[in-house]
Amino acid sequence: MAQQLRLRSQKSPKKEEFGATVEVIVDNGLAHLSEPFTYAINRNQLNVEIGHLVSVPFGSKNLIGVVVGKSYELKAGLKFVKKILHNRPVITSEQIEIIKKAQKRWSGDFWNYLKFAVPSIPSKKNIEEIKIEGVKRRIERPELRIGSSFFDLVELIKMRSNPSRQILIIVPDLNLLQFLKKNIEGKCIEYGSHLEQSQRVENYLGILTGNANIILGTRSAIFLPLRNDAEILIVDDLSFEFYEKRYPYWNVRDLALIRSSDHSVTFYSHSPSLELVRLVEMNWLRMRQRKFERPNLFFNDGRITDIATIKTGLRSGKVLVLVPEKGYVNALVCKNCRNIRICSRCGGRLVLSDSHEKPACSLCKERNQNEKCSFCNFSNFLMFRKGQERQIDELGKQFPGASIVKYQNLTTPIRSGQVCVATYGNYPLEKFSAVVCLGLEKFGYQNSLRSSELTRKELFDIAALRANSYFLDIPSHDYFAQVINNGDPYKAALKELTERRTANLPPWYRIVYFQCDSKFVPTLEEQPFISSVHYEKSTALIKSKVEDSSDLVSFLQSISKYRSLRKLKPWNVKVDPLDI
Repeated sequence: MAQQLRLRSQKSPKKEEFGATVEVIVDNGLAHLSEPFTYAINRNQLNVEIGHLVSVPFGSKNLIGVVVGKSYELKAGLKFVKKILHNRPVITSEQIEIIKKAQKRWSGDFWNYLKFAVPSIPSKKNIEEIKIEGVKRRIERPELRIGSSFFDLVELIKMRSNPSRQILIIVPDLNLLQFLKKNIEGKCIEYGSHLEQSQRVENYLGILTGNANIILGTRSAIFLPLRNDAEILIVDDLSFEFYEKRYPYWNVRDLALIRSSDHSVTFYSHSPSLELVRLVEMNWLRMRQRKFERPNLFFNDGRITDIATIKTGLRSGKVLVLVPEKGYVNALVCKNCRNIRICSRCGGRLVLSDSHEKPACSLCKERNQNEKCSFCNFSNFLMFRKGQERQIDELGKQFPGASIVKYQNLTTPIRSGQVCVATYGNYPLEKFSAVVCLGLEKFGYQNSLRSSELTRKELFDIAALRANSYFLDIPSHDYFAQVINNGDPYKAALKELTERRTANLPPWYRIVYFQCDSKFVPTLEEQPFISSVHYEKSTALIKSKVEDSSDLVSFLQSISKYRSLRKLKPWNVKVDPLDI
C-alpha cells in the first residue's frame, strides 16, 4: 500500500486545485522507504500517466520519482508533484511489472533495476506518441533450441522475422551482434551499452514509440518495452555477459522467463545451461535439437599434432588458433620443484611481457627479482600459461613464411592463407579450414561449480564454426574429449544435472552469497527456508530449495530494510551468482 507523505505545516489541497493523486516510487536510496508514496497533482497536471518521470518534494529535497499508479480520490495532507519531467511516459506498465517481479526474484530496490531498464533521457527531449501495441498472439511454453552452427541461428531468425511482428534478439557480445547484423535480412535497431549515450536514447525512444520490428541488443535490452505481438530470442543464456556484475546481480535468462507470460520466448544455444535443461525435464520448456555434425577431431595423443593441423589448414584456407589468455607469459614455474615463481617483495605472480624483458611482478610491477626460486633456490624456470603474444612468436618460428595475425576486435581482417591467433570467447565468427584449441585444461580444472558447464559451452561454440578439422590439446580419454566426440550437449548436461540433484546443488537449490557483519539480528540457521549456512570471515553462503526462494528473497528484503532503518551499511547480496 502506498504511503502518504505529509508535512505538518502543509494545508490540505483545495478542491479547486486538486486534480488527482499519483503513487510515486522515489529515488531516495533508502531500502526502508522504497514503497510508493502518494502525491497530489493539480488540474494542470492531469496528463500525467503511469510511467511518467516526475520531480517530487521528499524531506527537504526535490527528488526524481516514477509514477506507478493514479487515482482521482481526494486525500488530505498530501504534497504536490513539483514537475513532470517529460511530455510522455518513458517506461511502460509492462516494464514496471517486470521490475517488480525482478525484485521478488533477486531482491533489490526498484530504482536499482530502473537504471538498467531506461537510459538517462534529457528532460527537454520531446517524446513522440507511444505505440506499444500490436495484436496479442497465443503464447506457447518457452522453447529451447539446440543448434549445431551459427548459421542455424541465422535460419531461425529469418524464419521468425515478420514485417507485421516484432522480435527482440539478445546476444552476449558484439562479435555475435555484428555477425547477425551482417547476415539477417531487414533493418535492425541496436540497443546496448556499446552505443553512445545519445544514440542509445534515440534508439530507446524509437523502440518505445513502436518503430522497430527487429531489435538486436545486449544484456540490458531484456528490459525494453515491446509490442504485444513481440517474440524474445535469447542466444547463449550461459554466457558470463548475461549476468549483471553490479547490484542486484540479475541475469537475462531468468528475466526472459519472467517475460514469457506476456511474450513468446525462445532460447538458442549450442550447449544449454543446466537451468534450462532442468526446465525441459520438468516440462516447463519445449525443446528442439538439431543433430550435431561431428567434424574431424584430433587430440594430443595421436599422430596428428597442432602443427600438422595448421599446415594442412593453410593449404585450403585460413586457420584459427585459440589460447586461454592475452599477454606474453602469465606465469613462470621452477624447473626443479614446479612451484610458481612469486615476487620477493609482495608475493605476486611473476610474468614476462616479452622475450627480451626480465620477469616482473603482476601486482607491483617490480623487475629486480631474485633469479632463484624462493622454494628450492633453483635458478632455471619454465614458461607456464603462455599468452596470445607468446603463441604468435612460437608460430612465427615454426611457420617462417606464413602470415600470423593477432585478433583483437571486429576490425581485424583475416584472409585466406593466414593464421589467426585469438583468445577463447573473442574470436571471429568466420569459416576456417582448421581450428587449433590450446590450453583447454584451464577451463576443465577451474575451482568453480560451473567449470564443466562452461567448458562444454566453449567447445560446442567452437565446433559451431564448422571447420574442416579441429585439434584439441587434451588426450582422447579426457571427459571433454568424450563429450565433444559424442556430439550431444543435452545428454552431457542431463548427466551432470542428475549428479547435481543427488548432491543437493544448483539448479535444484538456490545459492545466496553476501557480505555480513556482527550487527545482525535474525539468525540464519533458524530460518525454516534455509537448508544450510557456511560462514567464512565476513561472508556467508546460504543454500535454499528452489521452492522456498520467494520466502528467502522476502527475508533478504526485510534485512535490507532493517539495516537501512538503523543506518547500517547495506550488505552486498548476490542471489544465484554465475561463478560459485
